Amino acid sequence: MRHALEHVCLVRPADLFKFSELGVIPSMQPTHFTNDYDGIKLRFGEKRTDSMYAVKTLIDSGAVPAFGSDAPFADMNPLVGIYSAVTRATTGGYPEGGISPEQKLNMRDVLTGYTYGGAYLSGTERQLGTIEAGKLADITVLSRNLFNIRPEEILDTTVLLTMMDGRVVYNSGD
Repeated sequence: MRHALEHVCLVRPADLFKFSELGVIPSMQPTHFTNDYDGIKLRFGEKRTDSMYAVKTLIDSGAVPAFGSDAPFADMNPLVGIYSAVTRATTGGYPEGGISPEQKLNMRDVLTGYTYGGAYLSGTERQLGTIEAGKLADITVLSRNLFNIRPEEILDTTVLLTMMDGRVVYNSGD
C-alpha cells in the first residue's frame, strides 16, 4: 500500500518537496484547481491562492500525482479536468490567464496523472496506466488528439471508444 493525501490544496511551499521525499502521492482533482478559487480566496486570502494546488511544483520535485474527478461533487468528465489542469481556468475562462499560471501543466503530465498516477496509487502500475505489451488494454479513443489542439478545443472533444481489458465497452458508433 502507498500513502496518499487527498485534495492537496494548500501546502506550505517549503513542504511541497516532502511528497517526493516521503513517497506520498498527492491525489488531486484538477477541476478543483479552478472551482475552489473563490472559496479559498474568501477563507484564506488572495495571497494563499498563489500556492493552491501547486501541482507543477509537486511534479517538478519528483512527486507522482494521481488525478480523478471527485464525482459526484465535481464534474465527472475527465476532459473538464484536463482543461482545468492545462489552463488553470474554469470552463467559462475565469480568471483570464488562469489561477497561478506557473502551475499550468503540459498535456503529457496531465494525462500521466489521469492514467499512470491512478495505477501507481492503487499499486497496479504493472498491469495498468500505460500502453505496453503485457498490460491490460484499458484504452480510450477520443475525437481529437489532445496534443495537437488548442486548450479551448479540449471541451469539444468526445469519447469515440472505450476498451477495458481489451474488450470494447463503449462505442459511439453503436
